Amino acid sequence: MEVTLWPVYDNNKVVGAEGILRDVTEKKIMLEELRKSEAKYKETAEMLQKMIDVAPTAILAWDLNFKINLWNKEAERLFGWRAEEVMGKDFVELHVPEKERERVREVVREVMRSGQPSININENLTKDGRRLIVEWYNFAVRDVEGKIVGAASIGVNLTEKVNMVRKIRENEEKFRKIFENSPNIVAIVNKDGIFVEANPSAIKSLGLSPIGKSFLEVLPSDKEVE
Repeated sequence: MEVTLWPVYDNNKVVGAEGILRDVTEKKIMLEELRKSEAKYKETAEMLQKMIDVAPTAILAWDLNFKINLWNKEAERLFGWRAEEVMGKDFVELHVPEKERERVREVVREVMRSGQPSININENLTKDGRRLIVEWYNFAVRDVEGKIVGAASIGVNLTEKVNMVRKIRENEEKFRKIFENSPNIVAIVNKDGIFVEANPSAIKSLGLSPIGKSFLEVLPSDKEVE
């Protein structure tokens, strides 16, 4: 219970008191629930921050004006800037090559307009001038009332994978040129002995294309050799 008292005067003398008695049980319950809710929110926020900090992918967020307000540890490692160096800066101007800036801005604008997530791949600049190829998973950020107040992205570095694919393609192209231009017979057969590839020299020497045929169908028999 909560009691509020004030004195009662008679000829400038206190002769008694009046007051109000309030049942504050419900108020105390509400305050306790609020305290628990705030503690739970703080605990959840701290846990989320730890998850963001230890995530193996770059995580960054920005407001409606593209100003950075989140830059996790992996983003620091990947791009080279510490969080305090990038806070409040335009993330597109900071680490997107000029030729891709407008396209990236439009991708993010659409996320913030529609609230729908998106995926895009683009080059990103590092602090020391290197270029990385990053796949970004973008989603809108909302306030407690559900209003979109910005966007965030999770970035996966694809640079090594893309370079590996490019190297494989380059090697395939080199092999193809050697295969096509070799003066020797070069052919590839599968495990069943069926020709799947044959270079021009092989086709010329055999007098036909062996692709799709077996050795027995293509190579001359002993009688033909005699």
